[in-house]
Amino acid sequence: MKKAAIFMALLAACTAQAEGLHYGWGSLESLEKAAREGKPAAQADLGQYYLLAEEYGQALPWLQKAAKRGDAEGLYGLGFCYETGYCGEDKDMKKAAKYYKKAARKNSPGGLYRTALFLHDGTAMKADPQKALEYMRRAAEKGNMDARLFLASAYFEGNTDGIKQDYKEAAKYWKMLAEADDARACFNLGYLYYYGYGVPQDYRRAFEWDLRAAQLGLPEGQYQTGMAYLRGEGVAVDGVKGLQWVEKAAGQGYAPAAELMETADYYVYIGPDAGEESPGRAGSVIDLKKRAEAGEASAQFLYASLCKNVLRRQGDPCDAEFWYRKAAAQGLEAAKAELKEP
Repeated sequence: MKKAAIFMALLAACTAQAEGLHYGWGSLESLEKAAREGKPAAQADLGQYYLLAEEYGQALPWLQKAAKRGDAEGLYGLGFCYETGYCGEDKDMKKAAKYYKKAARKNSPGGLYRTALFLHDGTAMKADPQKALEYMRRAAEKGNMDARLFLASAYFEGNTDGIKQDYKEAAKYWKMLAEADDARACFNLGYLYYYGYGVPQDYRRAFEWDLRAAQLGLPEGQYQTGMAYLRGEGVAVDGVKGLQWVEKAAGQGYAPAAELMETADYYVYIGPDAGEESPGRAGSVIDLKKRAEAGEASAQFLYASLCKNVLRRQGDPCDAEFWYRKAAAQGLEAAKAELKEP
């Protein structure tokens, strides 16, 4: 792929990863022009562009130019080069720490985060949990998503040096991540609201965050959303919607959901009243098979699971392995795992 064609995608990736990138470059050409004119911000961005393009030899000189002019992200980029050895330089943790700390003094989000980790782990500097926490909080305030994740997890678990368990603090950082559409953070925030850890217990708020996680594709969120509909927790009871969400989770291989699909009166053939309508039924085996035949990976996986665990025991000659292979060919990891089992 040509450099110009991947410029915007890489710039977006740079923004997500480095989080300190300057904005305003409409094209790779305009960025290169500004860098050649000696603008430190452009030099730093061009260096990080080359890092993400894995053209490390071209990254180093631009990062060095930006760092020499005191640009925070140029300093951060040089720290990354020395930490990883990607830029043609030997790994040197002391130099990495030096540049990260210089970047941190200029409030580089990445520099603050990496300095915090170095202080936490004692990498090339004396371990100091309290200073590490200070830098990590500053990184989180500056928008570093990795720092927010670190703090949310550390406060939730309470097993990190210098950090005691504090659900209120965990909720604060999970919320920052959830508002940026991090699916796992949405689910975790839903968990806190469900049990009232660090926040007032509120089933409605729990449902709203679980639903967001479900909409973002997280199977645990889909399952929890389904169970909320089935139980009427934070939302009006709706058996059809509930089972539809549980099926989505089962279609991704989420075990509790798959188990429920095997035991619930969900598909028409299960139960003595197979020919009767059921208010909790959202589909039928025939419908599921049609969706599998139409190429829907999650339906292929779920149909294979039903073949393996239920249908064949009832005398149906369906071929579970065939449908697992169909789903696996579309990249469904749960199907690949089933095929690896002896």
